[in-house]
Amino acid sequence: MGLFDKAKEIYDGNDIYELNDKCIKDKTLNEKLEKLVSKAHQKLLSDYKGHEGPQLEIATNILGTIKFKADIEDITSFNQLIEIMKNSEKEKKQVKAVGTFSAFSAITQTSGYLLNTSQYSGVTKTDVNLLTQNVQSQAQKDNIVYYDAKCGTTLKLLIDTLKEDGRALINLSGWGNQCIASLNATSTHGSGITLQPLCGSVVSVDMVVPGGQLYRVEPTNGITDAVKFKSSNPSIILIQDDDSFNASIVNIGALGVTYSQTIATLPLYSIIEEREEVTWEHAKSILRQLPYESNPYLSSRNCELWISPYTDYVSVTKRNLATSEDEKNYPKPEIKDFYQDFIKLPLVIEISKKLNIGFGANDNYIQATDAILAKLKELREQHNLNINGPAAMRFSAASSQYLSMAYNENLNEPRAYLEMPILVYELGIDYYKHVYNPLVDVVKKFNGRCHWGQYLSPELDNEYLINAYSNKSVNSFITQLTKFDPNGLMSNELTKKFGLTPDGKIYKDSSFDFSNSNNNDDEKDLSELSAGEQIGGGGIKIFERIINNVKKETKSIWNKVKNIK
Repeated sequence: MGLFDKAKEIYDGNDIYELNDKCIKDKTLNEKLEKLVSKAHQKLLSDYKGHEGPQLEIATNILGTIKFKADIEDITSFNQLIEIMKNSEKEKKQVKAVGTFSAFSAITQTSGYLLNTSQYSGVTKTDVNLLTQNVQSQAQKDNIVYYDAKCGTTLKLLIDTLKEDGRALINLSGWGNQCIASLNATSTHGSGITLQPLCGSVVSVDMVVPGGQLYRVEPTNGITDAVKFKSSNPSIILIQDDDSFNASIVNIGALGVTYSQTIATLPLYSIIEEREEVTWEHAKSILRQLPYESNPYLSSRNCELWISPYTDYVSVTKRNLATSEDEKNYPKPEIKDFYQDFIKLPLVIEISKKLNIGFGANDNYIQATDAILAKLKELREQHNLNINGPAAMRFSAASSQYLSMAYNENLNEPRAYLEMPILVYELGIDYYKHVYNPLVDVVKKFNGRCHWGQYLSPELDNEYLINAYSNKSVNSFITQLTKFDPNGLMSNELTKKFGLTPDGKIYKDSSFDFSNSNNNDDEKDLSELSAGEQIGGGGIKIFERIINNVKKETKSIWNKVKNIK
């Protein structure tokens, strides 16, 4: 007779109070129950012998280019998030958070907790009663409305919610499936020399650090009324300081877990787009024209160039705010998100990687682009290796965020970016040696900055970081990192390699394989994750949801058993 059958003989109801009364009145029944609990305890110990501690699962990004083992937790509530962050400090256990897990880099890698926040989403209007009187007055004058977006909220959900209210973001990126906290943590951008990356719309950051302490971080002249906020949120520390704020949005997941961001929005607007095909030589002559404000290309609200590396031609796209007359005269095109369809192709799921580079927007960026185009042609001639599409040149205003690709102390100096898709068709090709490394060498020569969320070459290190940004910006970020995460529990192998740690120490002997992130001893487990397996919530591959649920329940029981011991 099994344990459950024996349990039914003792009591077959569902009222714990009734069972308690029966055991008090019947000593024989109480003795049977104690023996049964002891047997169940021993069975648990036997079943879990050699399996103490967290049960690690395989985590992978949305395209399967990053894989590692971690203790995956699906975040569905605020209290659950806080409890895990408290445990991370108690257990001295690393923690990282992901949304839709779209990053191509090892920035999310951890051997500890990996928090899937894709289910923790939602958008609400900011409580104006907590804003300073000056901010309320200015917002009303400028028609600015603030919204709070939870970390797992996708950009698409945010856009759709705002549209229902007749509102819009100041700028957009090229894809809507990223989560708001994640895309800002890596400084995702759109294009336009007057428009900062999307982090420029964030005015307040709510964050929890290892140990469970809550913070709201804002600029020195922040939107929140400190007295009112402390009265209604006594457990949250409000920091209104430019230095802290400039590390808090583009934080590459190294300060804490951002659980909400307050975002400034504009009235809903339309844009009008025009395109032209020109030669690259002609485009360069236009781009060099100063001042930017009267440049035929860059004076547009949004401008980007698609450059063909193997021909002489460029597609120039200019976008500006549409007038009511424009909306009458030009038909609205069919809305289609090509990229979202594109990434569903089985071929692309296995092979896609991206390289994104940022340069200063003086003539340096044109020289750097010419050098990269020359290198791409050389790779084609010598190795018959090609990029599978145009290189997209985009622009942005400068950002004060220390680790943004758009960072510049001079906020009047814009930045230029070059992004290209690189598809690996033959796994046997030493792609990193023949393609990525030569391109990275060009990037380093011009002090370019690689996108934190895109592929990061193993060749990149602390020296690259200092040259690309500056000692001042990197040290300023480390100062804030040390304040919020003194034990380095939000750090990982990648940040250690860059010296982005509480002590600023550079870990050159990192064993982490940044090319494919297979940092585990069980290669068999990772090799068995085929492209045909489902990608679950937040891009995390989950074999079967019910198996995961059983694992979590069993882990919970095991923790209780350990306490009994």
